[in-house]
Amino acid sequence: MKIHLVVAALAALTASSGCEDEAGPKPDVTPPARVLDLEAACPQESEVVLIWTAPGDDAYKGRASRYDVRYAGAAIDGQHWLSAIPVTMTGAPRSGNEPETLIVSDLPSDSLHFALKAADEASNWSEISNDASVSLSDRLPPNRVTDLAARSLSGESVVVTWTAPGDNGGRGRAAQYDLRYSISNITEQQWSRATRVESVPAPALAAQEETVTVNGLQTVTRYYFALKTADEVPNWSPLSNVGGTVVGIERWVASTSGTFGAGSPDWAPDGRSIAFCADWAGNNEIYTCAAGDWRTVRLTTNQYNDVAPRWSPDGRRIAFTSNRGGHNQVWIMDAQPGAEAERLTAHEEGAGWCSWSPDGTTIAYQVPSSDGSSIYTIPASGGVPTPLVVHASFNTSPSWSPDGTQIAFASTRGGSFDIWRISSSGGEPIRVTAFSSAEWGRASWSPDGQRLAFASNFTGDNEICAVFSSGDGRIQLTRDPENDVEPSWSPDGTRIAFSSRRGGRPEIWLLWLPW
Repeated sequence: MKIHLVVAALAALTASSGCEDEAGPKPDVTPPARVLDLEAACPQESEVVLIWTAPGDDAYKGRASRYDVRYAGAAIDGQHWLSAIPVTMTGAPRSGNEPETLIVSDLPSDSLHFALKAADEASNWSEISNDASVSLSDRLPPNRVTDLAARSLSGESVVVTWTAPGDNGGRGRAAQYDLRYSISNITEQQWSRATRVESVPAPALAAQEETVTVNGLQTVTRYYFALKTADEVPNWSPLSNVGGTVVGIERWVASTSGTFGAGSPDWAPDGRSIAFCADWAGNNEIYTCAAGDWRTVRLTTNQYNDVAPRWSPDGRRIAFTSNRGGHNQVWIMDAQPGAEAERLTAHEEGAGWCSWSPDGTTIAYQVPSSDGSSIYTIPASGGVPTPLVVHASFNTSPSWSPDGTQIAFASTRGGSFDIWRISSSGGEPIRVTAFSSAEWGRASWSPDGQRLAFASNFTGDNEICAVFSSGDGRIQLTRDPENDVEPSWSPDGTRIAFSSRRGGRPEIWLLWLPW
């Protein structure tokens, strides 16, 4: 009996102490349950929403410690788990049987597979979940183009430029462009009626400049251009900004007779007419031609050659070059038919090719010499000439800047004819052009004083070009096998009159500018 009591007492003592095993409690070897309901959805491009039920710590009890979510281009199994791409996660898992949601962004545009594992605090990892695949639908169109610009290239061509917008927003490369034009403004409602430009090149990478030349347009016509861009889906961008320009070279004065035709155009200050010279009567005389009725009025009538007319700033008088005194000199007359002309200069060598100062008080002109020619100034009311540019080279065709501070002229002092400018008060001339080709004749200032138009033969024949007064930003404005020379900028800055043989003999033509 005592033996049984002792055994029972020992058994009771052992049970009360909780010592089932001298090594202590058993370790946690139960992983979270395998997730079997992983789902993937794509609410917008490059973004996936994953949904599943939290597995818990031990199977479905408690709370897991962490997840390992991965994606790949093919189904993820045990063999390919390590090569799949991990997703960065923040936050702890929810309690078992609660819904989990994870948004994964910045994914490649492709079909993807997702899977996950869950671990407890003892790093017991669950089995790989079910595979959840999703096709990332491309719903993001290219960005809207906002810098589309159009400028006239020649009589029938326009250059359209813009910055490539990319594919997804402003990234990558778009798939196609739809460039259209119309003679009326382009809106979304009018888009389908605009003419599509064929053979537009494939888009470049985002942020690169795109350039398309549109040919076969009507002259003296305002065109509007707009653009849409698509990706490979295609998702089409919104309508771009609308760029407009006047395509235009038109004949202003037609030559019907004479050997040399019409030349040396000069805009009236009000922009309503142009003065020019023509040999229609056998010798060169001064004429004007008004816009609108295109009526030609002859101002001078004599047996001498009157050329290179220049309007006074108030539009009341015209200065010109004439040999009516034997040598060429500068003469001035009222801008009326048959008005009496008065000689302004009296150089033995002759003088001519003049320009008025903006205030009308002074005239700059050219004087030939044995080793070239020089530039002088003289009061418009008469007086003593003042040398401005004296150099052993040809210096000709002065042109006063709109603000009166500069005089541009053509000179060979650099080796070939180039455009130079000098302060109207004198000083050292500054070279404007240096294109290794002849920039000759009159250089005409834009009304804002920013640019100079001139004739240049850098293409092989003389074309009208423009350049900033600093010498930067040269642009070729005309393109024709015949010579285009003697540009004159309109007072409103929208057009340039020039002389050209494109009609067979020299005539006055009009170029509508691309800006």
